[in-house]
Amino acid sequence: MMATVTPTQSTSQPPWFVPGDLDGCFGLFFSGLPDLLLIAGLAPLCGFPVELVITRILPGVAISIFLGNCFYSWQARQLAQKTGRTDVTAIPFGVNTPTIFAYISLIMVPVYQRTHDPNLAWQVGVFASFLSGAVQTAGAFCTDWMRRVIPRASAAGVSRRRPSYPRACPAKRTMRGAARSVPPRPQRAALPRR
Repeated sequence: MMATVTPTQSTSQPPWFVPGDLDGCFGLFFSGLPDLLLIAGLAPLCGFPVELVITRILPGVAISIFLGNCFYSWQARQLAQKTGRTDVTAIPFGVNTPTIFAYISLIMVPVYQRTHDPNLAWQVGVFASFLSGAVQTAGAFCTDWMRRVIPRASAAGVSRRRPSYPRACPAKRTMRGAARSVPPRPQRAALPRR
């Protein structure tokens, strides 16, 4: 028998800390630590001196992760107060590992290899990050249109509700459901051999 968790309504202030938050902190830490190690390990490929990585890049990433999580926590608390719910949580904020590989290997390393200028590689990386943020911000204003136009199976990241990790991705559920509802293909005759 499985227990079902339902949101509860409350008129009191939501708590600042619940026991599950400690688990979330450990999960976020052990998710983010390898990303910081990856940045520190791949940065020399762009010609960055170790001093720059240790004194500027890693502290900057750590501060942005801290501030981003504080902001998301504040947003979750505002939503909990507005709705009176006690089951609201903040999404984790951190560095995206595939993005680290993409920016370093596809953008910054090629610039450094052609110019041997680590400052230019850094500037191009920052500019690419800015462009990525601009595209994502612009995309935020047209998600409803994209949700209506793009088939759900091909736009799992555009869905209204993000899937939780234990459940299957909406695209997979859609594909499985589509496979059940579509009649089987007729068998084709084998082509004659030449």
